[in-house]
Amino acid sequence: PFIGSISGSQGFGRGGGAAPPSWISSGSLGTLTDAQRAAGNTITVSASAGPGATSVSYSLVTGSLPAGASLNGTSGIISGFSAVSSNTTSNFTLRATNNAGLTADAALSITINAVTISWSSPASQTFPSQLVGNTFTTRTYVASASSGSIAYTV
Repeated sequence: PFIGSISGSQGFGRGGGAAPPSWISSGSLGTLTDAQRAAGNTITVSASAGPGATSVSYSLVTGSLPAGASLNGTSGIISGFSAVSSNTTSNFTLRATNNAGLTADAALSITINAVTISWSSPASQTFPSQLVGNTFTTRTYVASASSGSIAYTV
C-alpha cells in the first residue's frame, strides 16, 4: 500500500515547470500609411513569458515581414519598412520562446499603404495643343508625394 503524503499546488505531471508563452498581439497588427512608414514608425509584438518563466524571445517561423522590415528578436519591435508601389499586406507567423524553451506561435499581418502622389497645380495636367511655329506658353506643374521626392518626365 501507498504510505506518505502529496503536497503542493503544481499538480501531477507539471513537475513545477514553466508554462508556454501567451501571445498578447494577435491577428492584424495594423496599417501603416506611407507617411508613417517614412517617419520610421515601428510595430511591437508582445507575448507574456508564462508562469514559471521570466523572458521571451521572438522569431519568424513562416511567411515574410513587409518589404525592408526586420524583427528584433529580443524586444519584439518590427521596424525598417520600405516604400511599396501598391497597398500590400504581409502575412507571417511569429514564435515566442520563453527562457524555459517553451513556445507559442501567432499568425499575424501588417498592411503598408503605398506612396500617394497628387497634383496640386494646375487642376488639369494637360498641355494645350500647339501648332508648329507658335510660341509655347510656359506652365508650371506641381505635385506632392506622401513621402520621398518626385521626378518629373515628359
